[in-house]
Amino acid sequence: MSGTTVVTHPRLTVTGPLALAVVGLAGCDAGPEPSAESGPDPTDATAVTTSPPADGASTTGDEGRHTGAEEATEDEASGVATVLFAGDLMLGRSIGDLILAEGSDAPWEGIAEELAAADLRVGVLETAVGTAGEAEDKIFTFQAPPEAADSVAAGGFDVVTLANNHSYDYGAEGLLETVELVSAAGVEHVGAGVDDEAAHAPVVVEAEGVELAFLGYVSVPDDWTGYQNRAWAAGDQSPGVAWADPDLIAQDVARLAGEVDHVVVLLHAGDEGSTVVNEVQVAAAEAAFEAGASAVVGSHPHVLQGYRYADETLVAWSLGNTVFDGFGDYPESLRTALLSVTFTNDAIERVEWLPATIDERGLPWAVDPEGEVGASILAELEQLPSPEVWPSGS
Repeated sequence: MSGTTVVTHPRLTVTGPLALAVVGLAGCDAGPEPSAESGPDPTDATAVTTSPPADGASTTGDEGRHTGAEEATEDEASGVATVLFAGDLMLGRSIGDLILAEGSDAPWEGIAEELAAADLRVGVLETAVGTAGEAEDKIFTFQAPPEAADSVAAGGFDVVTLANNHSYDYGAEGLLETVELVSAAGVEHVGAGVDDEAAHAPVVVEAEGVELAFLGYVSVPDDWTGYQNRAWAAGDQSPGVAWADPDLIAQDVARLAGEVDHVVVLLHAGDEGSTVVNEVQVAAAEAAFEAGASAVVGSHPHVLQGYRYADETLVAWSLGNTVFDGFGDYPESLRTALLSVTFTNDAIERVEWLPATIDERGLPWAVDPEGEVGASILAELEQLPSPEVWPSGS
């Protein structure tokens, strides 16, 4: 691709326009403080796998599930890359204090093995990072210390999306400092930047012979105070986030779909605390799939929402929280999962959910999917509703 920079990382190569900005899967307004009863069960997790359904049928329940990947045939493409997707990463407040007191690795102890096992790690950085700017007139404003950018890198994250409703909590100055610090830490980002071109710029990553393009978008309603989130859509000459306008999503995806193996859209949208997918999410996902995206991975509701895997195409509507303090009064927000997706050059080969719980400090701990807690999380996930949004004729 022309007009791109290339950054070499261990195990992968990242390419993207010089003006790039940020990735998308995001988080929302903070809630309460986690309860100890959902505390860690740090048993090693094994992957719970969903294989491609037969005859193009969708997979939303137990049918078609198995453990382990199907063996590749000799005529299949050689590239195989496993991408681990995390939900909302809010590294301010008490989590920021923890990073300063215990070091950059502190937030990741409970999921370190899961992070290390992937070829590529993608998350939603739902906070401003640094010291610049003034707090916006919102109920919840998050600003993590500058060291939080190094913590994201210490967790092994290769790409984060900044397309969410907290990356601008400290205004344009805070947003631009976040971009600067994340970049300096060696982490690629999508979904935000100095202008709309930067906010809509992809990050293109080659991992284990598979080329994936990531885009990030946000579309959340104004909060109950009247604060207008849409005002932070990036403009021709103004910094901000990539707003999830379906027409713009389709244009961005279409430009990439024929140039890379897979386009992945990170979508920060939905209703907080709800397991029901809303019309905004559906419209954005439909636009992405019609334009050629392979996967849409979501965030913002702070709880898990359903997923669909059909015709080697995946939508996971919300990954809930991964690192987030203050949810103790909302136990459903403390039961979560990481999403592991195996991509080949021409297909999504495998989808795995790795259950986890969030402890009283807001930190994640992987749990055994065959244990009582892990099995119940996975069973609930399989029962969550998910609308059909596949492209016409699929």
